[in-house]
Amino acid sequence: MSVDAKVGNIFRIAGQNIKISGLTIEKSGYHLIQIAGENGAQSPIIENNIFRDSYQQMIKVTFGEDKNNRVKNGIIRNNKFDYPAGIGPNWYIGGVDAHGIINWQITNNYFANIASPNKHIAEHAIHIWNQSENNLVANNTIVNCDRGIGFGMGERGNEGGEITGNKIYHQANNHPFADVGISLESSPNSVIDSNIIILEHSYPAAIEYRFEHTTGAKIKDNIFNKPIRKRDSAQAKLTNNKLISQQQSKTLIEKYFNH
Repeated sequence: MSVDAKVGNIFRIAGQNIKISGLTIEKSGYHLIQIAGENGAQSPIIENNIFRDSYQQMIKVTFGEDKNNRVKNGIIRNNKFDYPAGIGPNWYIGGVDAHGIINWQITNNYFANIASPNKHIAEHAIHIWNQSENNLVANNTIVNCDRGIGFGMGERGNEGGEITGNKIYHQANNHPFADVGISLESSPNSVIDSNIIILEHSYPAAIEYRFEHTTGAKIKDNIFNKPIRKRDSAQAKLTNNKLISQQQSKTLIEKYFNH
């Protein structure tokens, strides 16, 4: 886990219908797993693994520059992603960082301590962007990560998809770049619903939707201790979201995170 590590990617997937299950995968100079659509990867299943201590993103999905190489129908479920030291080795880290994915399911995973020690903010625990479409991110638990879940980044956007039933918590632990729980950036027709977000640091928003290409979004039935924030002509329909008190936050922390 260093800039001069002898091992870059531990696994590089360049085939179809490959399953990686039941492993502990740790300490790489680049990614623990790279799924390379530009070399033919399709429909991977990544389940029941422990991922630790990558120097860059733990799982990376790429497709080159040809949209025909986007990776479809992947599954990432029931895995644990963690930096056991409580913070990452540098800022260029993330949990799942996916370019050009379509119809994936990222469900029931646990992410912890994906946080930058210096210079810049870390990637999200789960980041889906750059010509991705119609993916499901559901029922994940995210603890002490700089950013929780993101669809899109700047103008490199995402289309559709749903972020639902996730639980996101960040303690007041002096991570220097602690940021938003869930964000949409240039992500039209995306849905954020039924998530719990509790942030004890100073960042002012639990959910953000940004930029003019974010249209037709729906943000509904979420529970959080910080408000929703709109930026730069983004459009979303907000329904039945609940801003909770400090005491209500403590109750949810005890219920979902202190075990």
